[in-house]
Amino acid sequence: MSESGVIQRKEAGLTIVSLKGTPLEMGLQHGTLLKDEIIRIHDHVIAYLSHIKRGVWGRMMYPLLQLLVWGYNLFIPAEYREELKGIARGAGLSYSSILLINVLDDLGHKMACSCFTVAGEKTKEHTLIYGRNLDYGVFNDLMPSLNTIFHYQHSSGFPFISVAWPAYAGVVTGMSSKKLVLGSLTSFSKEKARIGTPSGLLYRKALQYASSLTDFRKSIMNGRRTINNNLLIASTGESVVLEVSPTRGQLRSQKDDVLTVTNHFQNPFMSELKTFFMPKPPGSTLEDELFTEHYSVARNERLQHLCRKETIDVEEAIAILRDPKISNAGTVQSLLLIPERLELWVARETTAPVSQGEFIHLKDLFSG
Repeated sequence: MSESGVIQRKEAGLTIVSLKGTPLEMGLQHGTLLKDEIIRIHDHVIAYLSHIKRGVWGRMMYPLLQLLVWGYNLFIPAEYREELKGIARGAGLSYSSILLINVLDDLGHKMACSCFTVAGEKTKEHTLIYGRNLDYGVFNDLMPSLNTIFHYQHSSGFPFISVAWPAYAGVVTGMSSKKLVLGSLTSFSKEKARIGTPSGLLYRKALQYASSLTDFRKSIMNGRRTINNNLLIASTGESVVLEVSPTRGQLRSQKDDVLTVTNHFQNPFMSELKTFFMPKPPGSTLEDELFTEHYSVARNERLQHLCRKETIDVEEAIAILRDPKISNAGTVQSLLLIPERLELWVARETTAPVSQGEFIHLKDLFSG
């Protein structure tokens, strides 16, 4: 294994890992440094599947899903396949086990996520602030304690950070050295696709190689997409929402320096595809209301109200993320990013909602 991989910080609820080198080297670093955590996630997924399907079907579900996900593998860029192989080798697991963890979102989706940006006259420092809560319907008993910031110094592309979990090589929340930020949120439509690039890896490729917001947007829109997402992408002074399905995509821009997004399409062209929100996942302990369009609309209205209430600074933005009408029992990730300064504040807490925990200020992740 390359000696470049290092754990920079490790405590309950927050780990920071630096990975550097070729795809295979970074995968080996990832898998070796976080082996115990990866095996814990792997075992948790198996236990969950066995719980929701009792008897022989429960025992068969995991190997069946391992076979199913190979359809995605054909559309994963070669460099990321090498990295996944490295993670598997470092952790002592099969490639298909790591692949499955990396396509869980494509198989089942996240749920009640919330994002916002405020910029210009709406911020006290006239600097774009990006707020993000990521919510999951299941695994919210495990994910808060394993939140991990990965700092990638790849042999190609631009350095970037991904706020994710051990074994996951994609990006659901990230920021690059080019001062670009991405957060992905589930949306629901009539369209489905089981063949394409896993969403997290598609968004990672965009973040890793884009040098501008335009490049960023084009990379995502030109990709072979598998699921429906609202993507809030931002640079130093501008943000846009990409509302995407496997075959459609539309932009939604900030209005009066504010942009908010939850889990429903708001563009009229995309709204034509809207369908029922996903049912509550088997085994979820969360309230049924969290899985409804009504809750998504209510959170978006609340974000609009709070973001337009006054000029915003970091503390006030954190208060928005902690608001009881925004945060919920599924909130497993909560953070603020200021791309202009390459700074972020990440919530550290071992139980959901993590937004109620301490926000750790990190401003030197791209140094060294």
